[in-house]
Amino acid sequence: MLEIKAHFPKIIDKRVLYRIEEEIREAYQLSSVRLLPIYKSEFFSPAYIPQILMETERVGTVARGFFSDYESQIEGNEITISIPFSPDGVSFVIDAKTPRLIESIIKSEFGLTYRVHLKNSANYMNVINPAEKRLEEYQKRYEARAARMAMGGFGSENIPSAETAEQITSSKVDSLYSGIDPIPRTEGDIIKIGHCSYDISECKTVWGDPFEIKPIGTGQIKSPMPKATIIGQVFSYSSETTRNSQDHYDVIFGVFDGYSSIDVFKCNVPEEENKKLKKTFGPGSVLAISGRAVQGQGLPFMGYKSKEKPVSDLVIELQNAASVKKLQRMDNAEKKRVELHLHTNMSTMDAITPAADVVKMAKRWGHKAIAITDHGNVQAFPDAMLCSEDIDQKVIYGLEAYFVNDAKGGHGLGTSYSGSFEDEIVVFDIETTGLSFLNCGITEIGAVKIKAGEVIDRFNTFVDPERPIPEEVVKLTGITDEMVNGAPKAGEAIKSFLDFAGGDLLIAHNASFDTGFIRHYAEENGMKLENPYVDTLVISRFINTDIKNHKLNTLASYYHLGDFNHHRASDDAEMLAYIYF
Repeated sequence: MLEIKAHFPKIIDKRVLYRIEEEIREAYQLSSVRLLPIYKSEFFSPAYIPQILMETERVGTVARGFFSDYESQIEGNEITISIPFSPDGVSFVIDAKTPRLIESIIKSEFGLTYRVHLKNSANYMNVINPAEKRLEEYQKRYEARAARMAMGGFGSENIPSAETAEQITSSKVDSLYSGIDPIPRTEGDIIKIGHCSYDISECKTVWGDPFEIKPIGTGQIKSPMPKATIIGQVFSYSSETTRNSQDHYDVIFGVFDGYSSIDVFKCNVPEEENKKLKKTFGPGSVLAISGRAVQGQGLPFMGYKSKEKPVSDLVIELQNAASVKKLQRMDNAEKKRVELHLHTNMSTMDAITPAADVVKMAKRWGHKAIAITDHGNVQAFPDAMLCSEDIDQKVIYGLEAYFVNDAKGGHGLGTSYSGSFEDEIVVFDIETTGLSFLNCGITEIGAVKIKAGEVIDRFNTFVDPERPIPEEVVKLTGITDEMVNGAPKAGEAIKSFLDFAGGDLLIAHNASFDTGFIRHYAEENGMKLENPYVDTLVISRFINTDIKNHKLNTLASYYHLGDFNHHRASDDAEMLAYIYF
């Protein structure tokens, strides 16, 4: 599954986003792709409600079909949506937490907090609604089932039909697995399930007797079956001695068919037979398997011994098996490319494929070489080298290195600044609720104006961040929600600061952080930060090579400038002025 959070400068129609999701999903053969748009709060309007409800029907557990006809009203921070359903129908949607889902979509896309209320339309009696009819049918079946259970009876006739249950409850599952087929499709000797394809043209019996390979999907096994045939790849294998004998084993292994997985077991297996099982059904084996599908609970092995496994967990008792071939994805281009930028599982949090696997894939695809360029390390080289020698595949050894130019880059002077150190300069600092201007706010701006080595003016203001200040930030800065309550918001505060600074050169410690916040909120409020700036952090790293870090308090001590109220913008700015001198 792939989820992408993206900021958009204008509203994008949901149907366009859904089409993009589907095309990405198909192109990369993924289970699911979700585009989660983020808009400016002022973009939200009553005209966007249909888009919100489209998304609600798409991801809500029972919301599908309930908003095809509705009326909405916004008053303050409350939204009321009327739908043509009976009170019971509306309660059904509310019980599924649909109003909270609508609220969360608005919060996610616009950062706004609304309270959503659902109610039935005044004319709901005059509207014929197919979804309402389905709901009534479900309600009748549910009541009949409850009555039978009260009398001690229970049978398959008490359960709502699969069609009814699916229509009411499957929209969320559909959205996660759209486009993936759990049912095997046979084309000659090729069987396709989900994203996997199997070739049974050269199958060979490896256990039991020969059998006809007409598999069902593991996701289709919903109840015990006298005979079930599946096809897939083994991903786990374990065995343990039985309770009564140390030379007999209970064996269980997991099989994934391309859509879902199921456990296969064999009980009371002699030691020699267990060795054969382990060799035949070890992880990576691709097999067609037939056997009985039974309830797993109570079986004498693994987690199935206890009630940890729910009664609905079904497993297959191994009877017969045949080896088959899993079709691999291939590069069918006439002129093969060479991949020159590839990360392995040695690139932390970036890739998961072992080096040997990608070298083998390049060989299988007919690529004459493949380059490995992990993040700042060469730990994949030995495995890649051993594999390349074994299969005669060329490997290009590289890495994604990091270059830090510690002699330059600590400024944003552009080409227009031609002042001197004796000119009027503004040293400033800010305090914030967190580290990113995308989801954090400014709480304080402090600055001093200096000239010829003297402080000649001061500026300080609290800023309303329009969000709670985290507890750890309060402990660090001493700035509380009460202190910023009623303070100017970011736009007003930044305008005052820019008026104070004029066109002067700015000095800041870790200037990219401070200027990043100022620039972001200035642009949000129709202003621009165009002042040139210099970063004292970079300067200190370049000239003070004898100290272990270059934090503001470390430099204040290094230059014997005395104590100050660290992490308060005005005090930090004044101390930074003396450090700069």
